[in-house]
Formats: sequence, structure tokens, C-alpha cells
Amino acid sequence: NTGPASIVFRYTAEDAHIVAGVYEGVSAPNGVRIKVIVDGKPVGSRAGKDVDANGYVTITDERLYNLVRDTNGVSTHTLELQVEDSGLKTCTFTFG
Repeated sequence: NTGPASIVFRYTAEDAHIVAGVYEGVSAPNGVRIKVIVDGKPVGSRAGKDVDANGYVTITDERLYNLVRDTNGVSTHTLELQVEDSGLKTCTFTFG
């Protein structure tokens, strides 16, 4: 993407992950920052292990990032990723 952008979809799962990286040749020395929103609100207590205390994940290397970890079990939610920087290379989403 050329930033800013959003990805929005509904899912039914306990965990939500993204496999992503940064496109080669894109100047993103600090990675690509993404705000994680669940059901219209900051991810909060549902934050996955790769999401910081402010609700952001920073994509640096091409790998799997844990976005959501819902300890209440499997349920249906709307996930919104607000991409703030250019260069995001999204490969796939996975759920568990």
C-alpha cells in the first residue's frame, strides 16, 4: 500500500493472525505501524502477543503476527487494521 489504508472483515475464531512483511525497496526504517481495532474499539485486553500496549503492531520482518487473542473463546468479531505507513506486504490471514 501507499499508506494510510484500512483492511476490515468479520471473522469467527479465538485468535487472529496476519502473515505480512514490508516490500523490498520501500523506505520503512521503523517498520509499518498498524492500529488494531476489534468491533469498532481499540483491541485492548484482546491484544495478541505482537500488539503493544497502545494497540499497535509494527510489521518489520516477513512472518506471522498475532493480532488478537480472545481468552473468552471462539466468537464472531469485526477486525479493522488501520495501516499508517507505506510498504505493507500482506500475504494471508490465519485464525485459530
